[in-house]
Amino acid sequence: MSEVKKDLDLEKEFALVSSKAEDGIWVPYKSARFLIASTSSKAFVNARDLLYAKYPTKESLASDEAQKRYEAIIAQYILLGWEGFTVAYSGEEARKKLAIDGFRRWVMEVAGNDSHYKAAQEEELAKN
Repeated sequence: MSEVKKDLDLEKEFALVSSKAEDGIWVPYKSARFLIASTSSKAFVNARDLLYAKYPTKESLASDEAQKRYEAIIAQYILLGWEGFTVAYSGEEARKKLAIDGFRRWVMEVAGNDSHYKAAQEEELAKN
């Protein structure tokens, strides 16, 4: 008896859960948790694109002013909250923490990993 092959549903496999992408997911790190939205979120993409339009060259984007604006965009649209700190989350506190290069890179690494925000992953977790 021959086996019937079923095509892989790429749309389903790669679809993001928009609420997770926009509203974020809680990501544990040691004794804290961070609420991190996806770099695919519409709000972040729009704000980032406006920044790129204002600073169109690699040199201008590397300026201190552009970097501070980029950190503010990350604080507003990517790093949406935290738990496990004595200091409560605020946009200002988020910008301070995002000034720490290694932390900002980690946040953006998590936010850029679409597997955290995929519908297919959500279905797999529900099965287990």
